[in-house]
Amino acid sequence: MPQLIGSPLQKSLPKEPGSHLAAIAMFLVITGILYFGRDVLIPLALSILLSFLLAPAVRRLEKAGLPRAVATTVMVALSCWVIGGLVWVSVVQMLNFADRLPEYKSNIQSKVSILRSDPNSSLVRARRTIDEIGTEMAKQDAADAAKLPRASRAPVSERPTKVVIEEAPQTPVDFMREMITPLIVPLTTAGAVILFTFIMLLRREDLRDRVIRLVGHKQLNLTTQVLEEAAGRVSRYLRVQLMVNVTYGLPVGIALYALGVPNAALWGLLATLLRFIPYIGAWIAAAMPIALAFAISNDWSLVLWTVSVFLVLELISNNIVEPWAYGASTGMSAIAIIGSAIFWTWLWGAVGLL
Repeated sequence: MPQLIGSPLQKSLPKEPGSHLAAIAMFLVITGILYFGRDVLIPLALSILLSFLLAPAVRRLEKAGLPRAVATTVMVALSCWVIGGLVWVSVVQMLNFADRLPEYKSNIQSKVSILRSDPNSSLVRARRTIDEIGTEMAKQDAADAAKLPRASRAPVSERPTKVVIEEAPQTPVDFMREMITPLIVPLTTAGAVILFTFIMLLRREDLRDRVIRLVGHKQLNLTTQVLEEAAGRVSRYLRVQLMVNVTYGLPVGIALYALGVPNAALWGLLATLLRFIPYIGAWIAAAMPIALAFAISNDWSLVLWTVSVFLVLELISNNIVEPWAYGASTGMSAIAIIGSAIFWTWLWGAVGLL
């Protein structure tokens, strides 16, 4: 019987089961590499995003006459200065807020007392439900213990022994160790990101050529064009996203300043930067101003206005600014986008959302 090459019968034949198993095995291997190598791959991924964002500015400095090494050093140093300054200012503001928290004690207590005084409030109902569940569990444990034979019950010591644990005095070395140890991982990651970004910006054509050689020499011009177009699209996308975030963070700062929320410019700047994190970034930025409004206001009006500012601006940004700025959708379905976000969050944590 002759082979039906290109016939519908041949096209409809199912693929061999081994190909599906190989694809599944390859997916599991890649997932394992991404998971267990996240300490190296996360800084590398962040460096790629940062290099795409900084590459246009580096090229402009090169066109202005600066050597590439100088232009790269200037942009990387400027980025480190901006990010470090934001982190420092944010930490200082949170510490100042913690120091001034006793001044807001009366406002916080009055709001909490209002919630507690209403028997139908959500807070009171939740506390009552938790108390009832705890009471029922205690009764059930007592009933189960009473059903046990006397010999199987745990012996109760009539004279319990008092145990006192005395901690050794903390030495300066122990204090420094406790202060430095939590900072080792973030500082190491930040250093790796800076180093990778500097190398990628400095040797970007060399890295592109290495990728082309890795893919293969066939259709060299086409591969080069595809890589350059992909890099250009990613850079444009990040610049557009930065513009969208600025159009979100600037009104946030102005609105909070008009409402009288302290450090409004800082909250607007954080809203601009944290909105790079999809889904949760905007509400992470909103948490501190809302908590601050809750603490400093004598009533609920400032809290409601602050929440409304973020809600309205988020709706405008999602439904008007982003569709206009991006022009067209990415072609991915909502299920694919959400599934991708869940997968990368499980794999790399909050960094995976980027």
